[in-house]
Amino acid sequence: MGQTLYHNGTILTMEDQKPCVGAVLTGNGRILGAGDYQSLKEMAQPGVQMADLQGNVMLPGFIDPHSHFTACASQTMEVDLSHARDFEEIIQCIQAFIREQKIPEGRWIQAAGYDHNSLGEGTHPRRKVLDKASPRNPLIVKHQSGHMGVFNTMALNQLEVDAQTRSPQGGLIEKEDGIPTGYMEERAFLEYQDKVPMPSPEEFLKAYGRAQELYASNGITTVQEGMLPAKLLPLYRMLEGAGLLKLDLVAYADIRESDAVAEAMKDYVKCFRNHIKLGGYKMFLDGSPQGRTAWMREPYEQVEGWNQPASFIWFLKHFT
Repeated sequence: MGQTLYHNGTILTMEDQKPCVGAVLTGNGRILGAGDYQSLKEMAQPGVQMADLQGNVMLPGFIDPHSHFTACASQTMEVDLSHARDFEEIIQCIQAFIREQKIPEGRWIQAAGYDHNSLGEGTHPRRKVLDKASPRNPLIVKHQSGHMGVFNTMALNQLEVDAQTRSPQGGLIEKEDGIPTGYMEERAFLEYQDKVPMPSPEEFLKAYGRAQELYASNGITTVQEGMLPAKLLPLYRMLEGAGLLKLDLVAYADIRESDAVAEAMKDYVKCFRNHIKLGGYKMFLDGSPQGRTAWMREPYEQVEGWNQPASFIWFLKHFT
């Protein structure tokens, strides 16, 4: 990779001593110098590529403070419900996805991004609503927070959730007259979400590529995998082997599987290898404020039909 000299723009370094410079010289994927244009031009090798910024602003790439790279990739394969305003629009979005993607009967469908606070009904769509949207396919619909969601009847049957199924500690399987409504919170939702069949490795690899493009298009050059469970390790090996990553990816091991993940990624602790680094591990004891599962000093306003949730709080610890 040859050298490139960026100039003729506002170049911000974000450093106190030298917040703005006239040029930046790069080579072999690294910044070789930042300073005045003439000095860097003399420093550059013959044949350096000149990159005229034409008065635009250049600044360091953003570091993602918290997101889930795999979840972002997954969302490119899911029904987007972020703009749905009521149950009817949720139904329409899911039905349109089934038609456009030509989803065969019996295949799992995943949808995400709804927020009950923004829906006209002011509550979560339960399985009876989802059954109208997807009567012939098992369906999981994820809340925008990722801490809760809903399954349709076909999905509940395949997951063997019925009137006798108890809510796990730290989670909620909502029931009405003793029958599951399809709505689940926290540990219950996460456990049953993990049982939903994953897309094929080939589909995931394409999705990772789309997610990377999305991060890069917003100026993010260091991406985070907010929680890395052991089941994602094969996908990470595939991702690394494909040489797809151009951005840096920092992953945090699920505390419940930290030993297994740390052992499998021992060469990635504290340092990047093929753009991947294990940055620490993550445990959680709290939940979602918008979903009313986070701990608060004052109780949530009591709403008719509302069940007091079990709660969690997020905690992040780095390897040092």
